[in-house]
Amino acid sequence: MILSAQQIKILAKHLSLAHHIKGRVRFKVDPKIQHYSDQFDLEVFCSLDKKVEGIKSVNLNKIARSITIEYNPAILSQEFWFRLLDENRCDELSMELANLTKEEE
Repeated sequence: MILSAQQIKILAKHLSLAHHIKGRVRFKVDPKIQHYSDQFDLEVFCSLDKKVEGIKSVNLNKIARSITIEYNPAILSQEFWFRLLDENRCDELSMELANLTKEEE
């Protein structure tokens, strides 16, 4: 599993949408996410482009406390990113990400 439902819940609590256009989304990261470092690693999240079909790049800007994701809107809808912020949809999103796992090369 790429991200567990619990890890997505941590994300949902600590991300807020800063900017979104089709194919690119930027989230602000609450610094309190560091309190969950034993359960969640932002560096792992930032490697989703290597693991999830449809994610082209993930960039963490530690100074600005933001994450910018470029994605293929034909694979991941704009709504997907709004659902990422919904704590009640963590199980659904975890399964959706698992279904989008890239094949090992």
